[in-house]
Parts: sequence; C-alpha cells; structure tokens
Amino acid sequence: MREGENAHLLRESGADSVITSSEAAGRMLGLATLDPAAVQVLEDLLSAGEGLDIIERPVPEDAVGRPPDAGPGRLVMAVVREGDVLRFDDERAQTTRTGDRLVCLCARGGHD
Repeated sequence: MREGENAHLLRESGADSVITSSEAAGRMLGLATLDPAAVQVLEDLLSAGEGLDIIERPVPEDAVGRPPDAGPGRLVMAVVREGDVLRFDDERAQTTRTGDRLVCLCARGGHD
C-alpha cells in the first residue's frame, strides 16, 4: 500500500503482511545518507534472481536439533517456527526443531 495509516485495516481483513511503499522508500533515502553501501545491498536484494536473494527453505531432517545451518554460500537470517519469525540472534533460534524453516541470504543460483 502507499500510505501506512490504513495498514491495520488490511491486517484486520486477513493480510499476512503489509508493505507500505512510502515508508520503505523513506527508510532507504534515510539510510542512503548514512550508509550508501547498505542501500546498494538492499537494492541488490530487491532485484530477484540477480546477485543476492532471500529464500525460505525447510530444515533438513538430519539437521534437526542442531544450530541452524543453511549450507555453503548461504547465511541464516531467521528461523520460522510455528508462524513466528525468530531472528538469527534470538536465543530460541539457536537449535532447530522439526517443522522449522530457515530464511536465508544466498547468492544467485543458491536456491537448490
């Protein structure tokens, strides 16, 4: 959506997530003044299939009970557990469980 003041209406109507374009653009502009290289990385992430991508994948059965590991060339950003997104620095995300999914940062071609 364009403006954030009505985001609650979309959530109440059943939207799982709401992206407010004006707020996202404003954050990028602000970040560009402080950390221009960080904006380059974000722009790369916004171009799907080029450079860096964010993917979600299941935790392999043989990896359950261990720290999250997305495999070579991938970084784990979060663990999704029972609908909750646990950031990589959350204590609960330090050991994987059956049914967990990993949100990973990977280079193009690292989706397999």
